[in-house]
Amino acid sequence: MASGIPVSTRKHQSTRLKRACTLLVAISFLLILGCIEPLPASNRARIQHEEPSVRIKAIVEAGRLRDDKAVPLIVDRLEDEDEGVRLYAIIALEKITGERFGYDYGDSMSERAGAVERWRNFVRRRVAQSNEPGKNVIPQPSGGAEGLPGSP
Repeated sequence: MASGIPVSTRKHQSTRLKRACTLLVAISFLLILGCIEPLPASNRARIQHEEPSVRIKAIVEAGRLRDDKAVPLIVDRLEDEDEGVRLYAIIALEKITGERFGYDYGDSMSERAGAVERWRNFVRRRVAQSNEPGKNVIPQPSGGAEGLPGSP
């Protein structure tokens, strides 16, 4: 007890300090690898990110979670300049809603326009229905769009 603190207390403090340092190192490692974000932004906000890879990851996550509130943002991505973003957008929308409305991500902009308009009408109807109490806005898909490529 040379320092005035009992040996058992010093050992307990040392163990807690080691655990805290280990946790800090693990979090730092995950940050460096890009596995987690230091200050996680809303996944929905990342759907609008300037980088296509970030948009794709956010869309995949929204589809995995079946985030029906992300549907209007994902519908906007059906007109994305990046073909990969458009692909993941329609896969996520199909997973969330069970619908495709004839959309093909590889079609030309003019060929996609009709399907995009059907998606926008779907979103408008959904918003109108959400104002009616007791309405299930997004029907759960009965199958079809099982998994998103790149998702577990």
